[in-house]
Amino acid sequence: MHGCVIVSHLVLLVILCSKVIQVSLTLNATFDRIMQRKDNFIGKLKMFLAMQFGLPANAMRDFKLRRGSVIVDFKVSSDATSDVNVEDAVDMMETEVSMGRFGFVYEGEEVQAKPDSFQSAPLEEMPGMAAAGPVYSAIGVMAGIVIMIMSSL
Repeated sequence: MHGCVIVSHLVLLVILCSKVIQVSLTLNATFDRIMQRKDNFIGKLKMFLAMQFGLPANAMRDFKLRRGSVIVDFKVSSDATSDVNVEDAVDMMETEVSMGRFGFVYEGEEVQAKPDSFQSAPLEEMPGMAAAGPVYSAIGVMAGIVIMIMSSL
């Protein structure tokens, strides 16, 4: 029975240690051209970010593209089960963008980030929390019940 409490605490620890950072940057690309093959472009960008900054592909999500050359908004997330330090990766991104070294080739064209365009902010959400909220709530309730039973013994 004691093992159940530890498992419950570990699950709750994973939930509490999740980190999400919203990132935004502007690329010198033609918006209409990029939107013709949006999914392909996002895939290439994710591959570049993964290789350049050591992020697993699943750590980057919710990509949105807006006009203004191409403004890219996305989230970088990690949790306690990952070895990736998202703050360090995002800091490296900011440095590369501000020094004019953030660029990759897309369909034969060099795409560069505008040096003054990088923005980032930590978010208060948990990855996947909207869909999994009831599951996490149930885990929390079960953990509380187990703790109460164990403390009454």
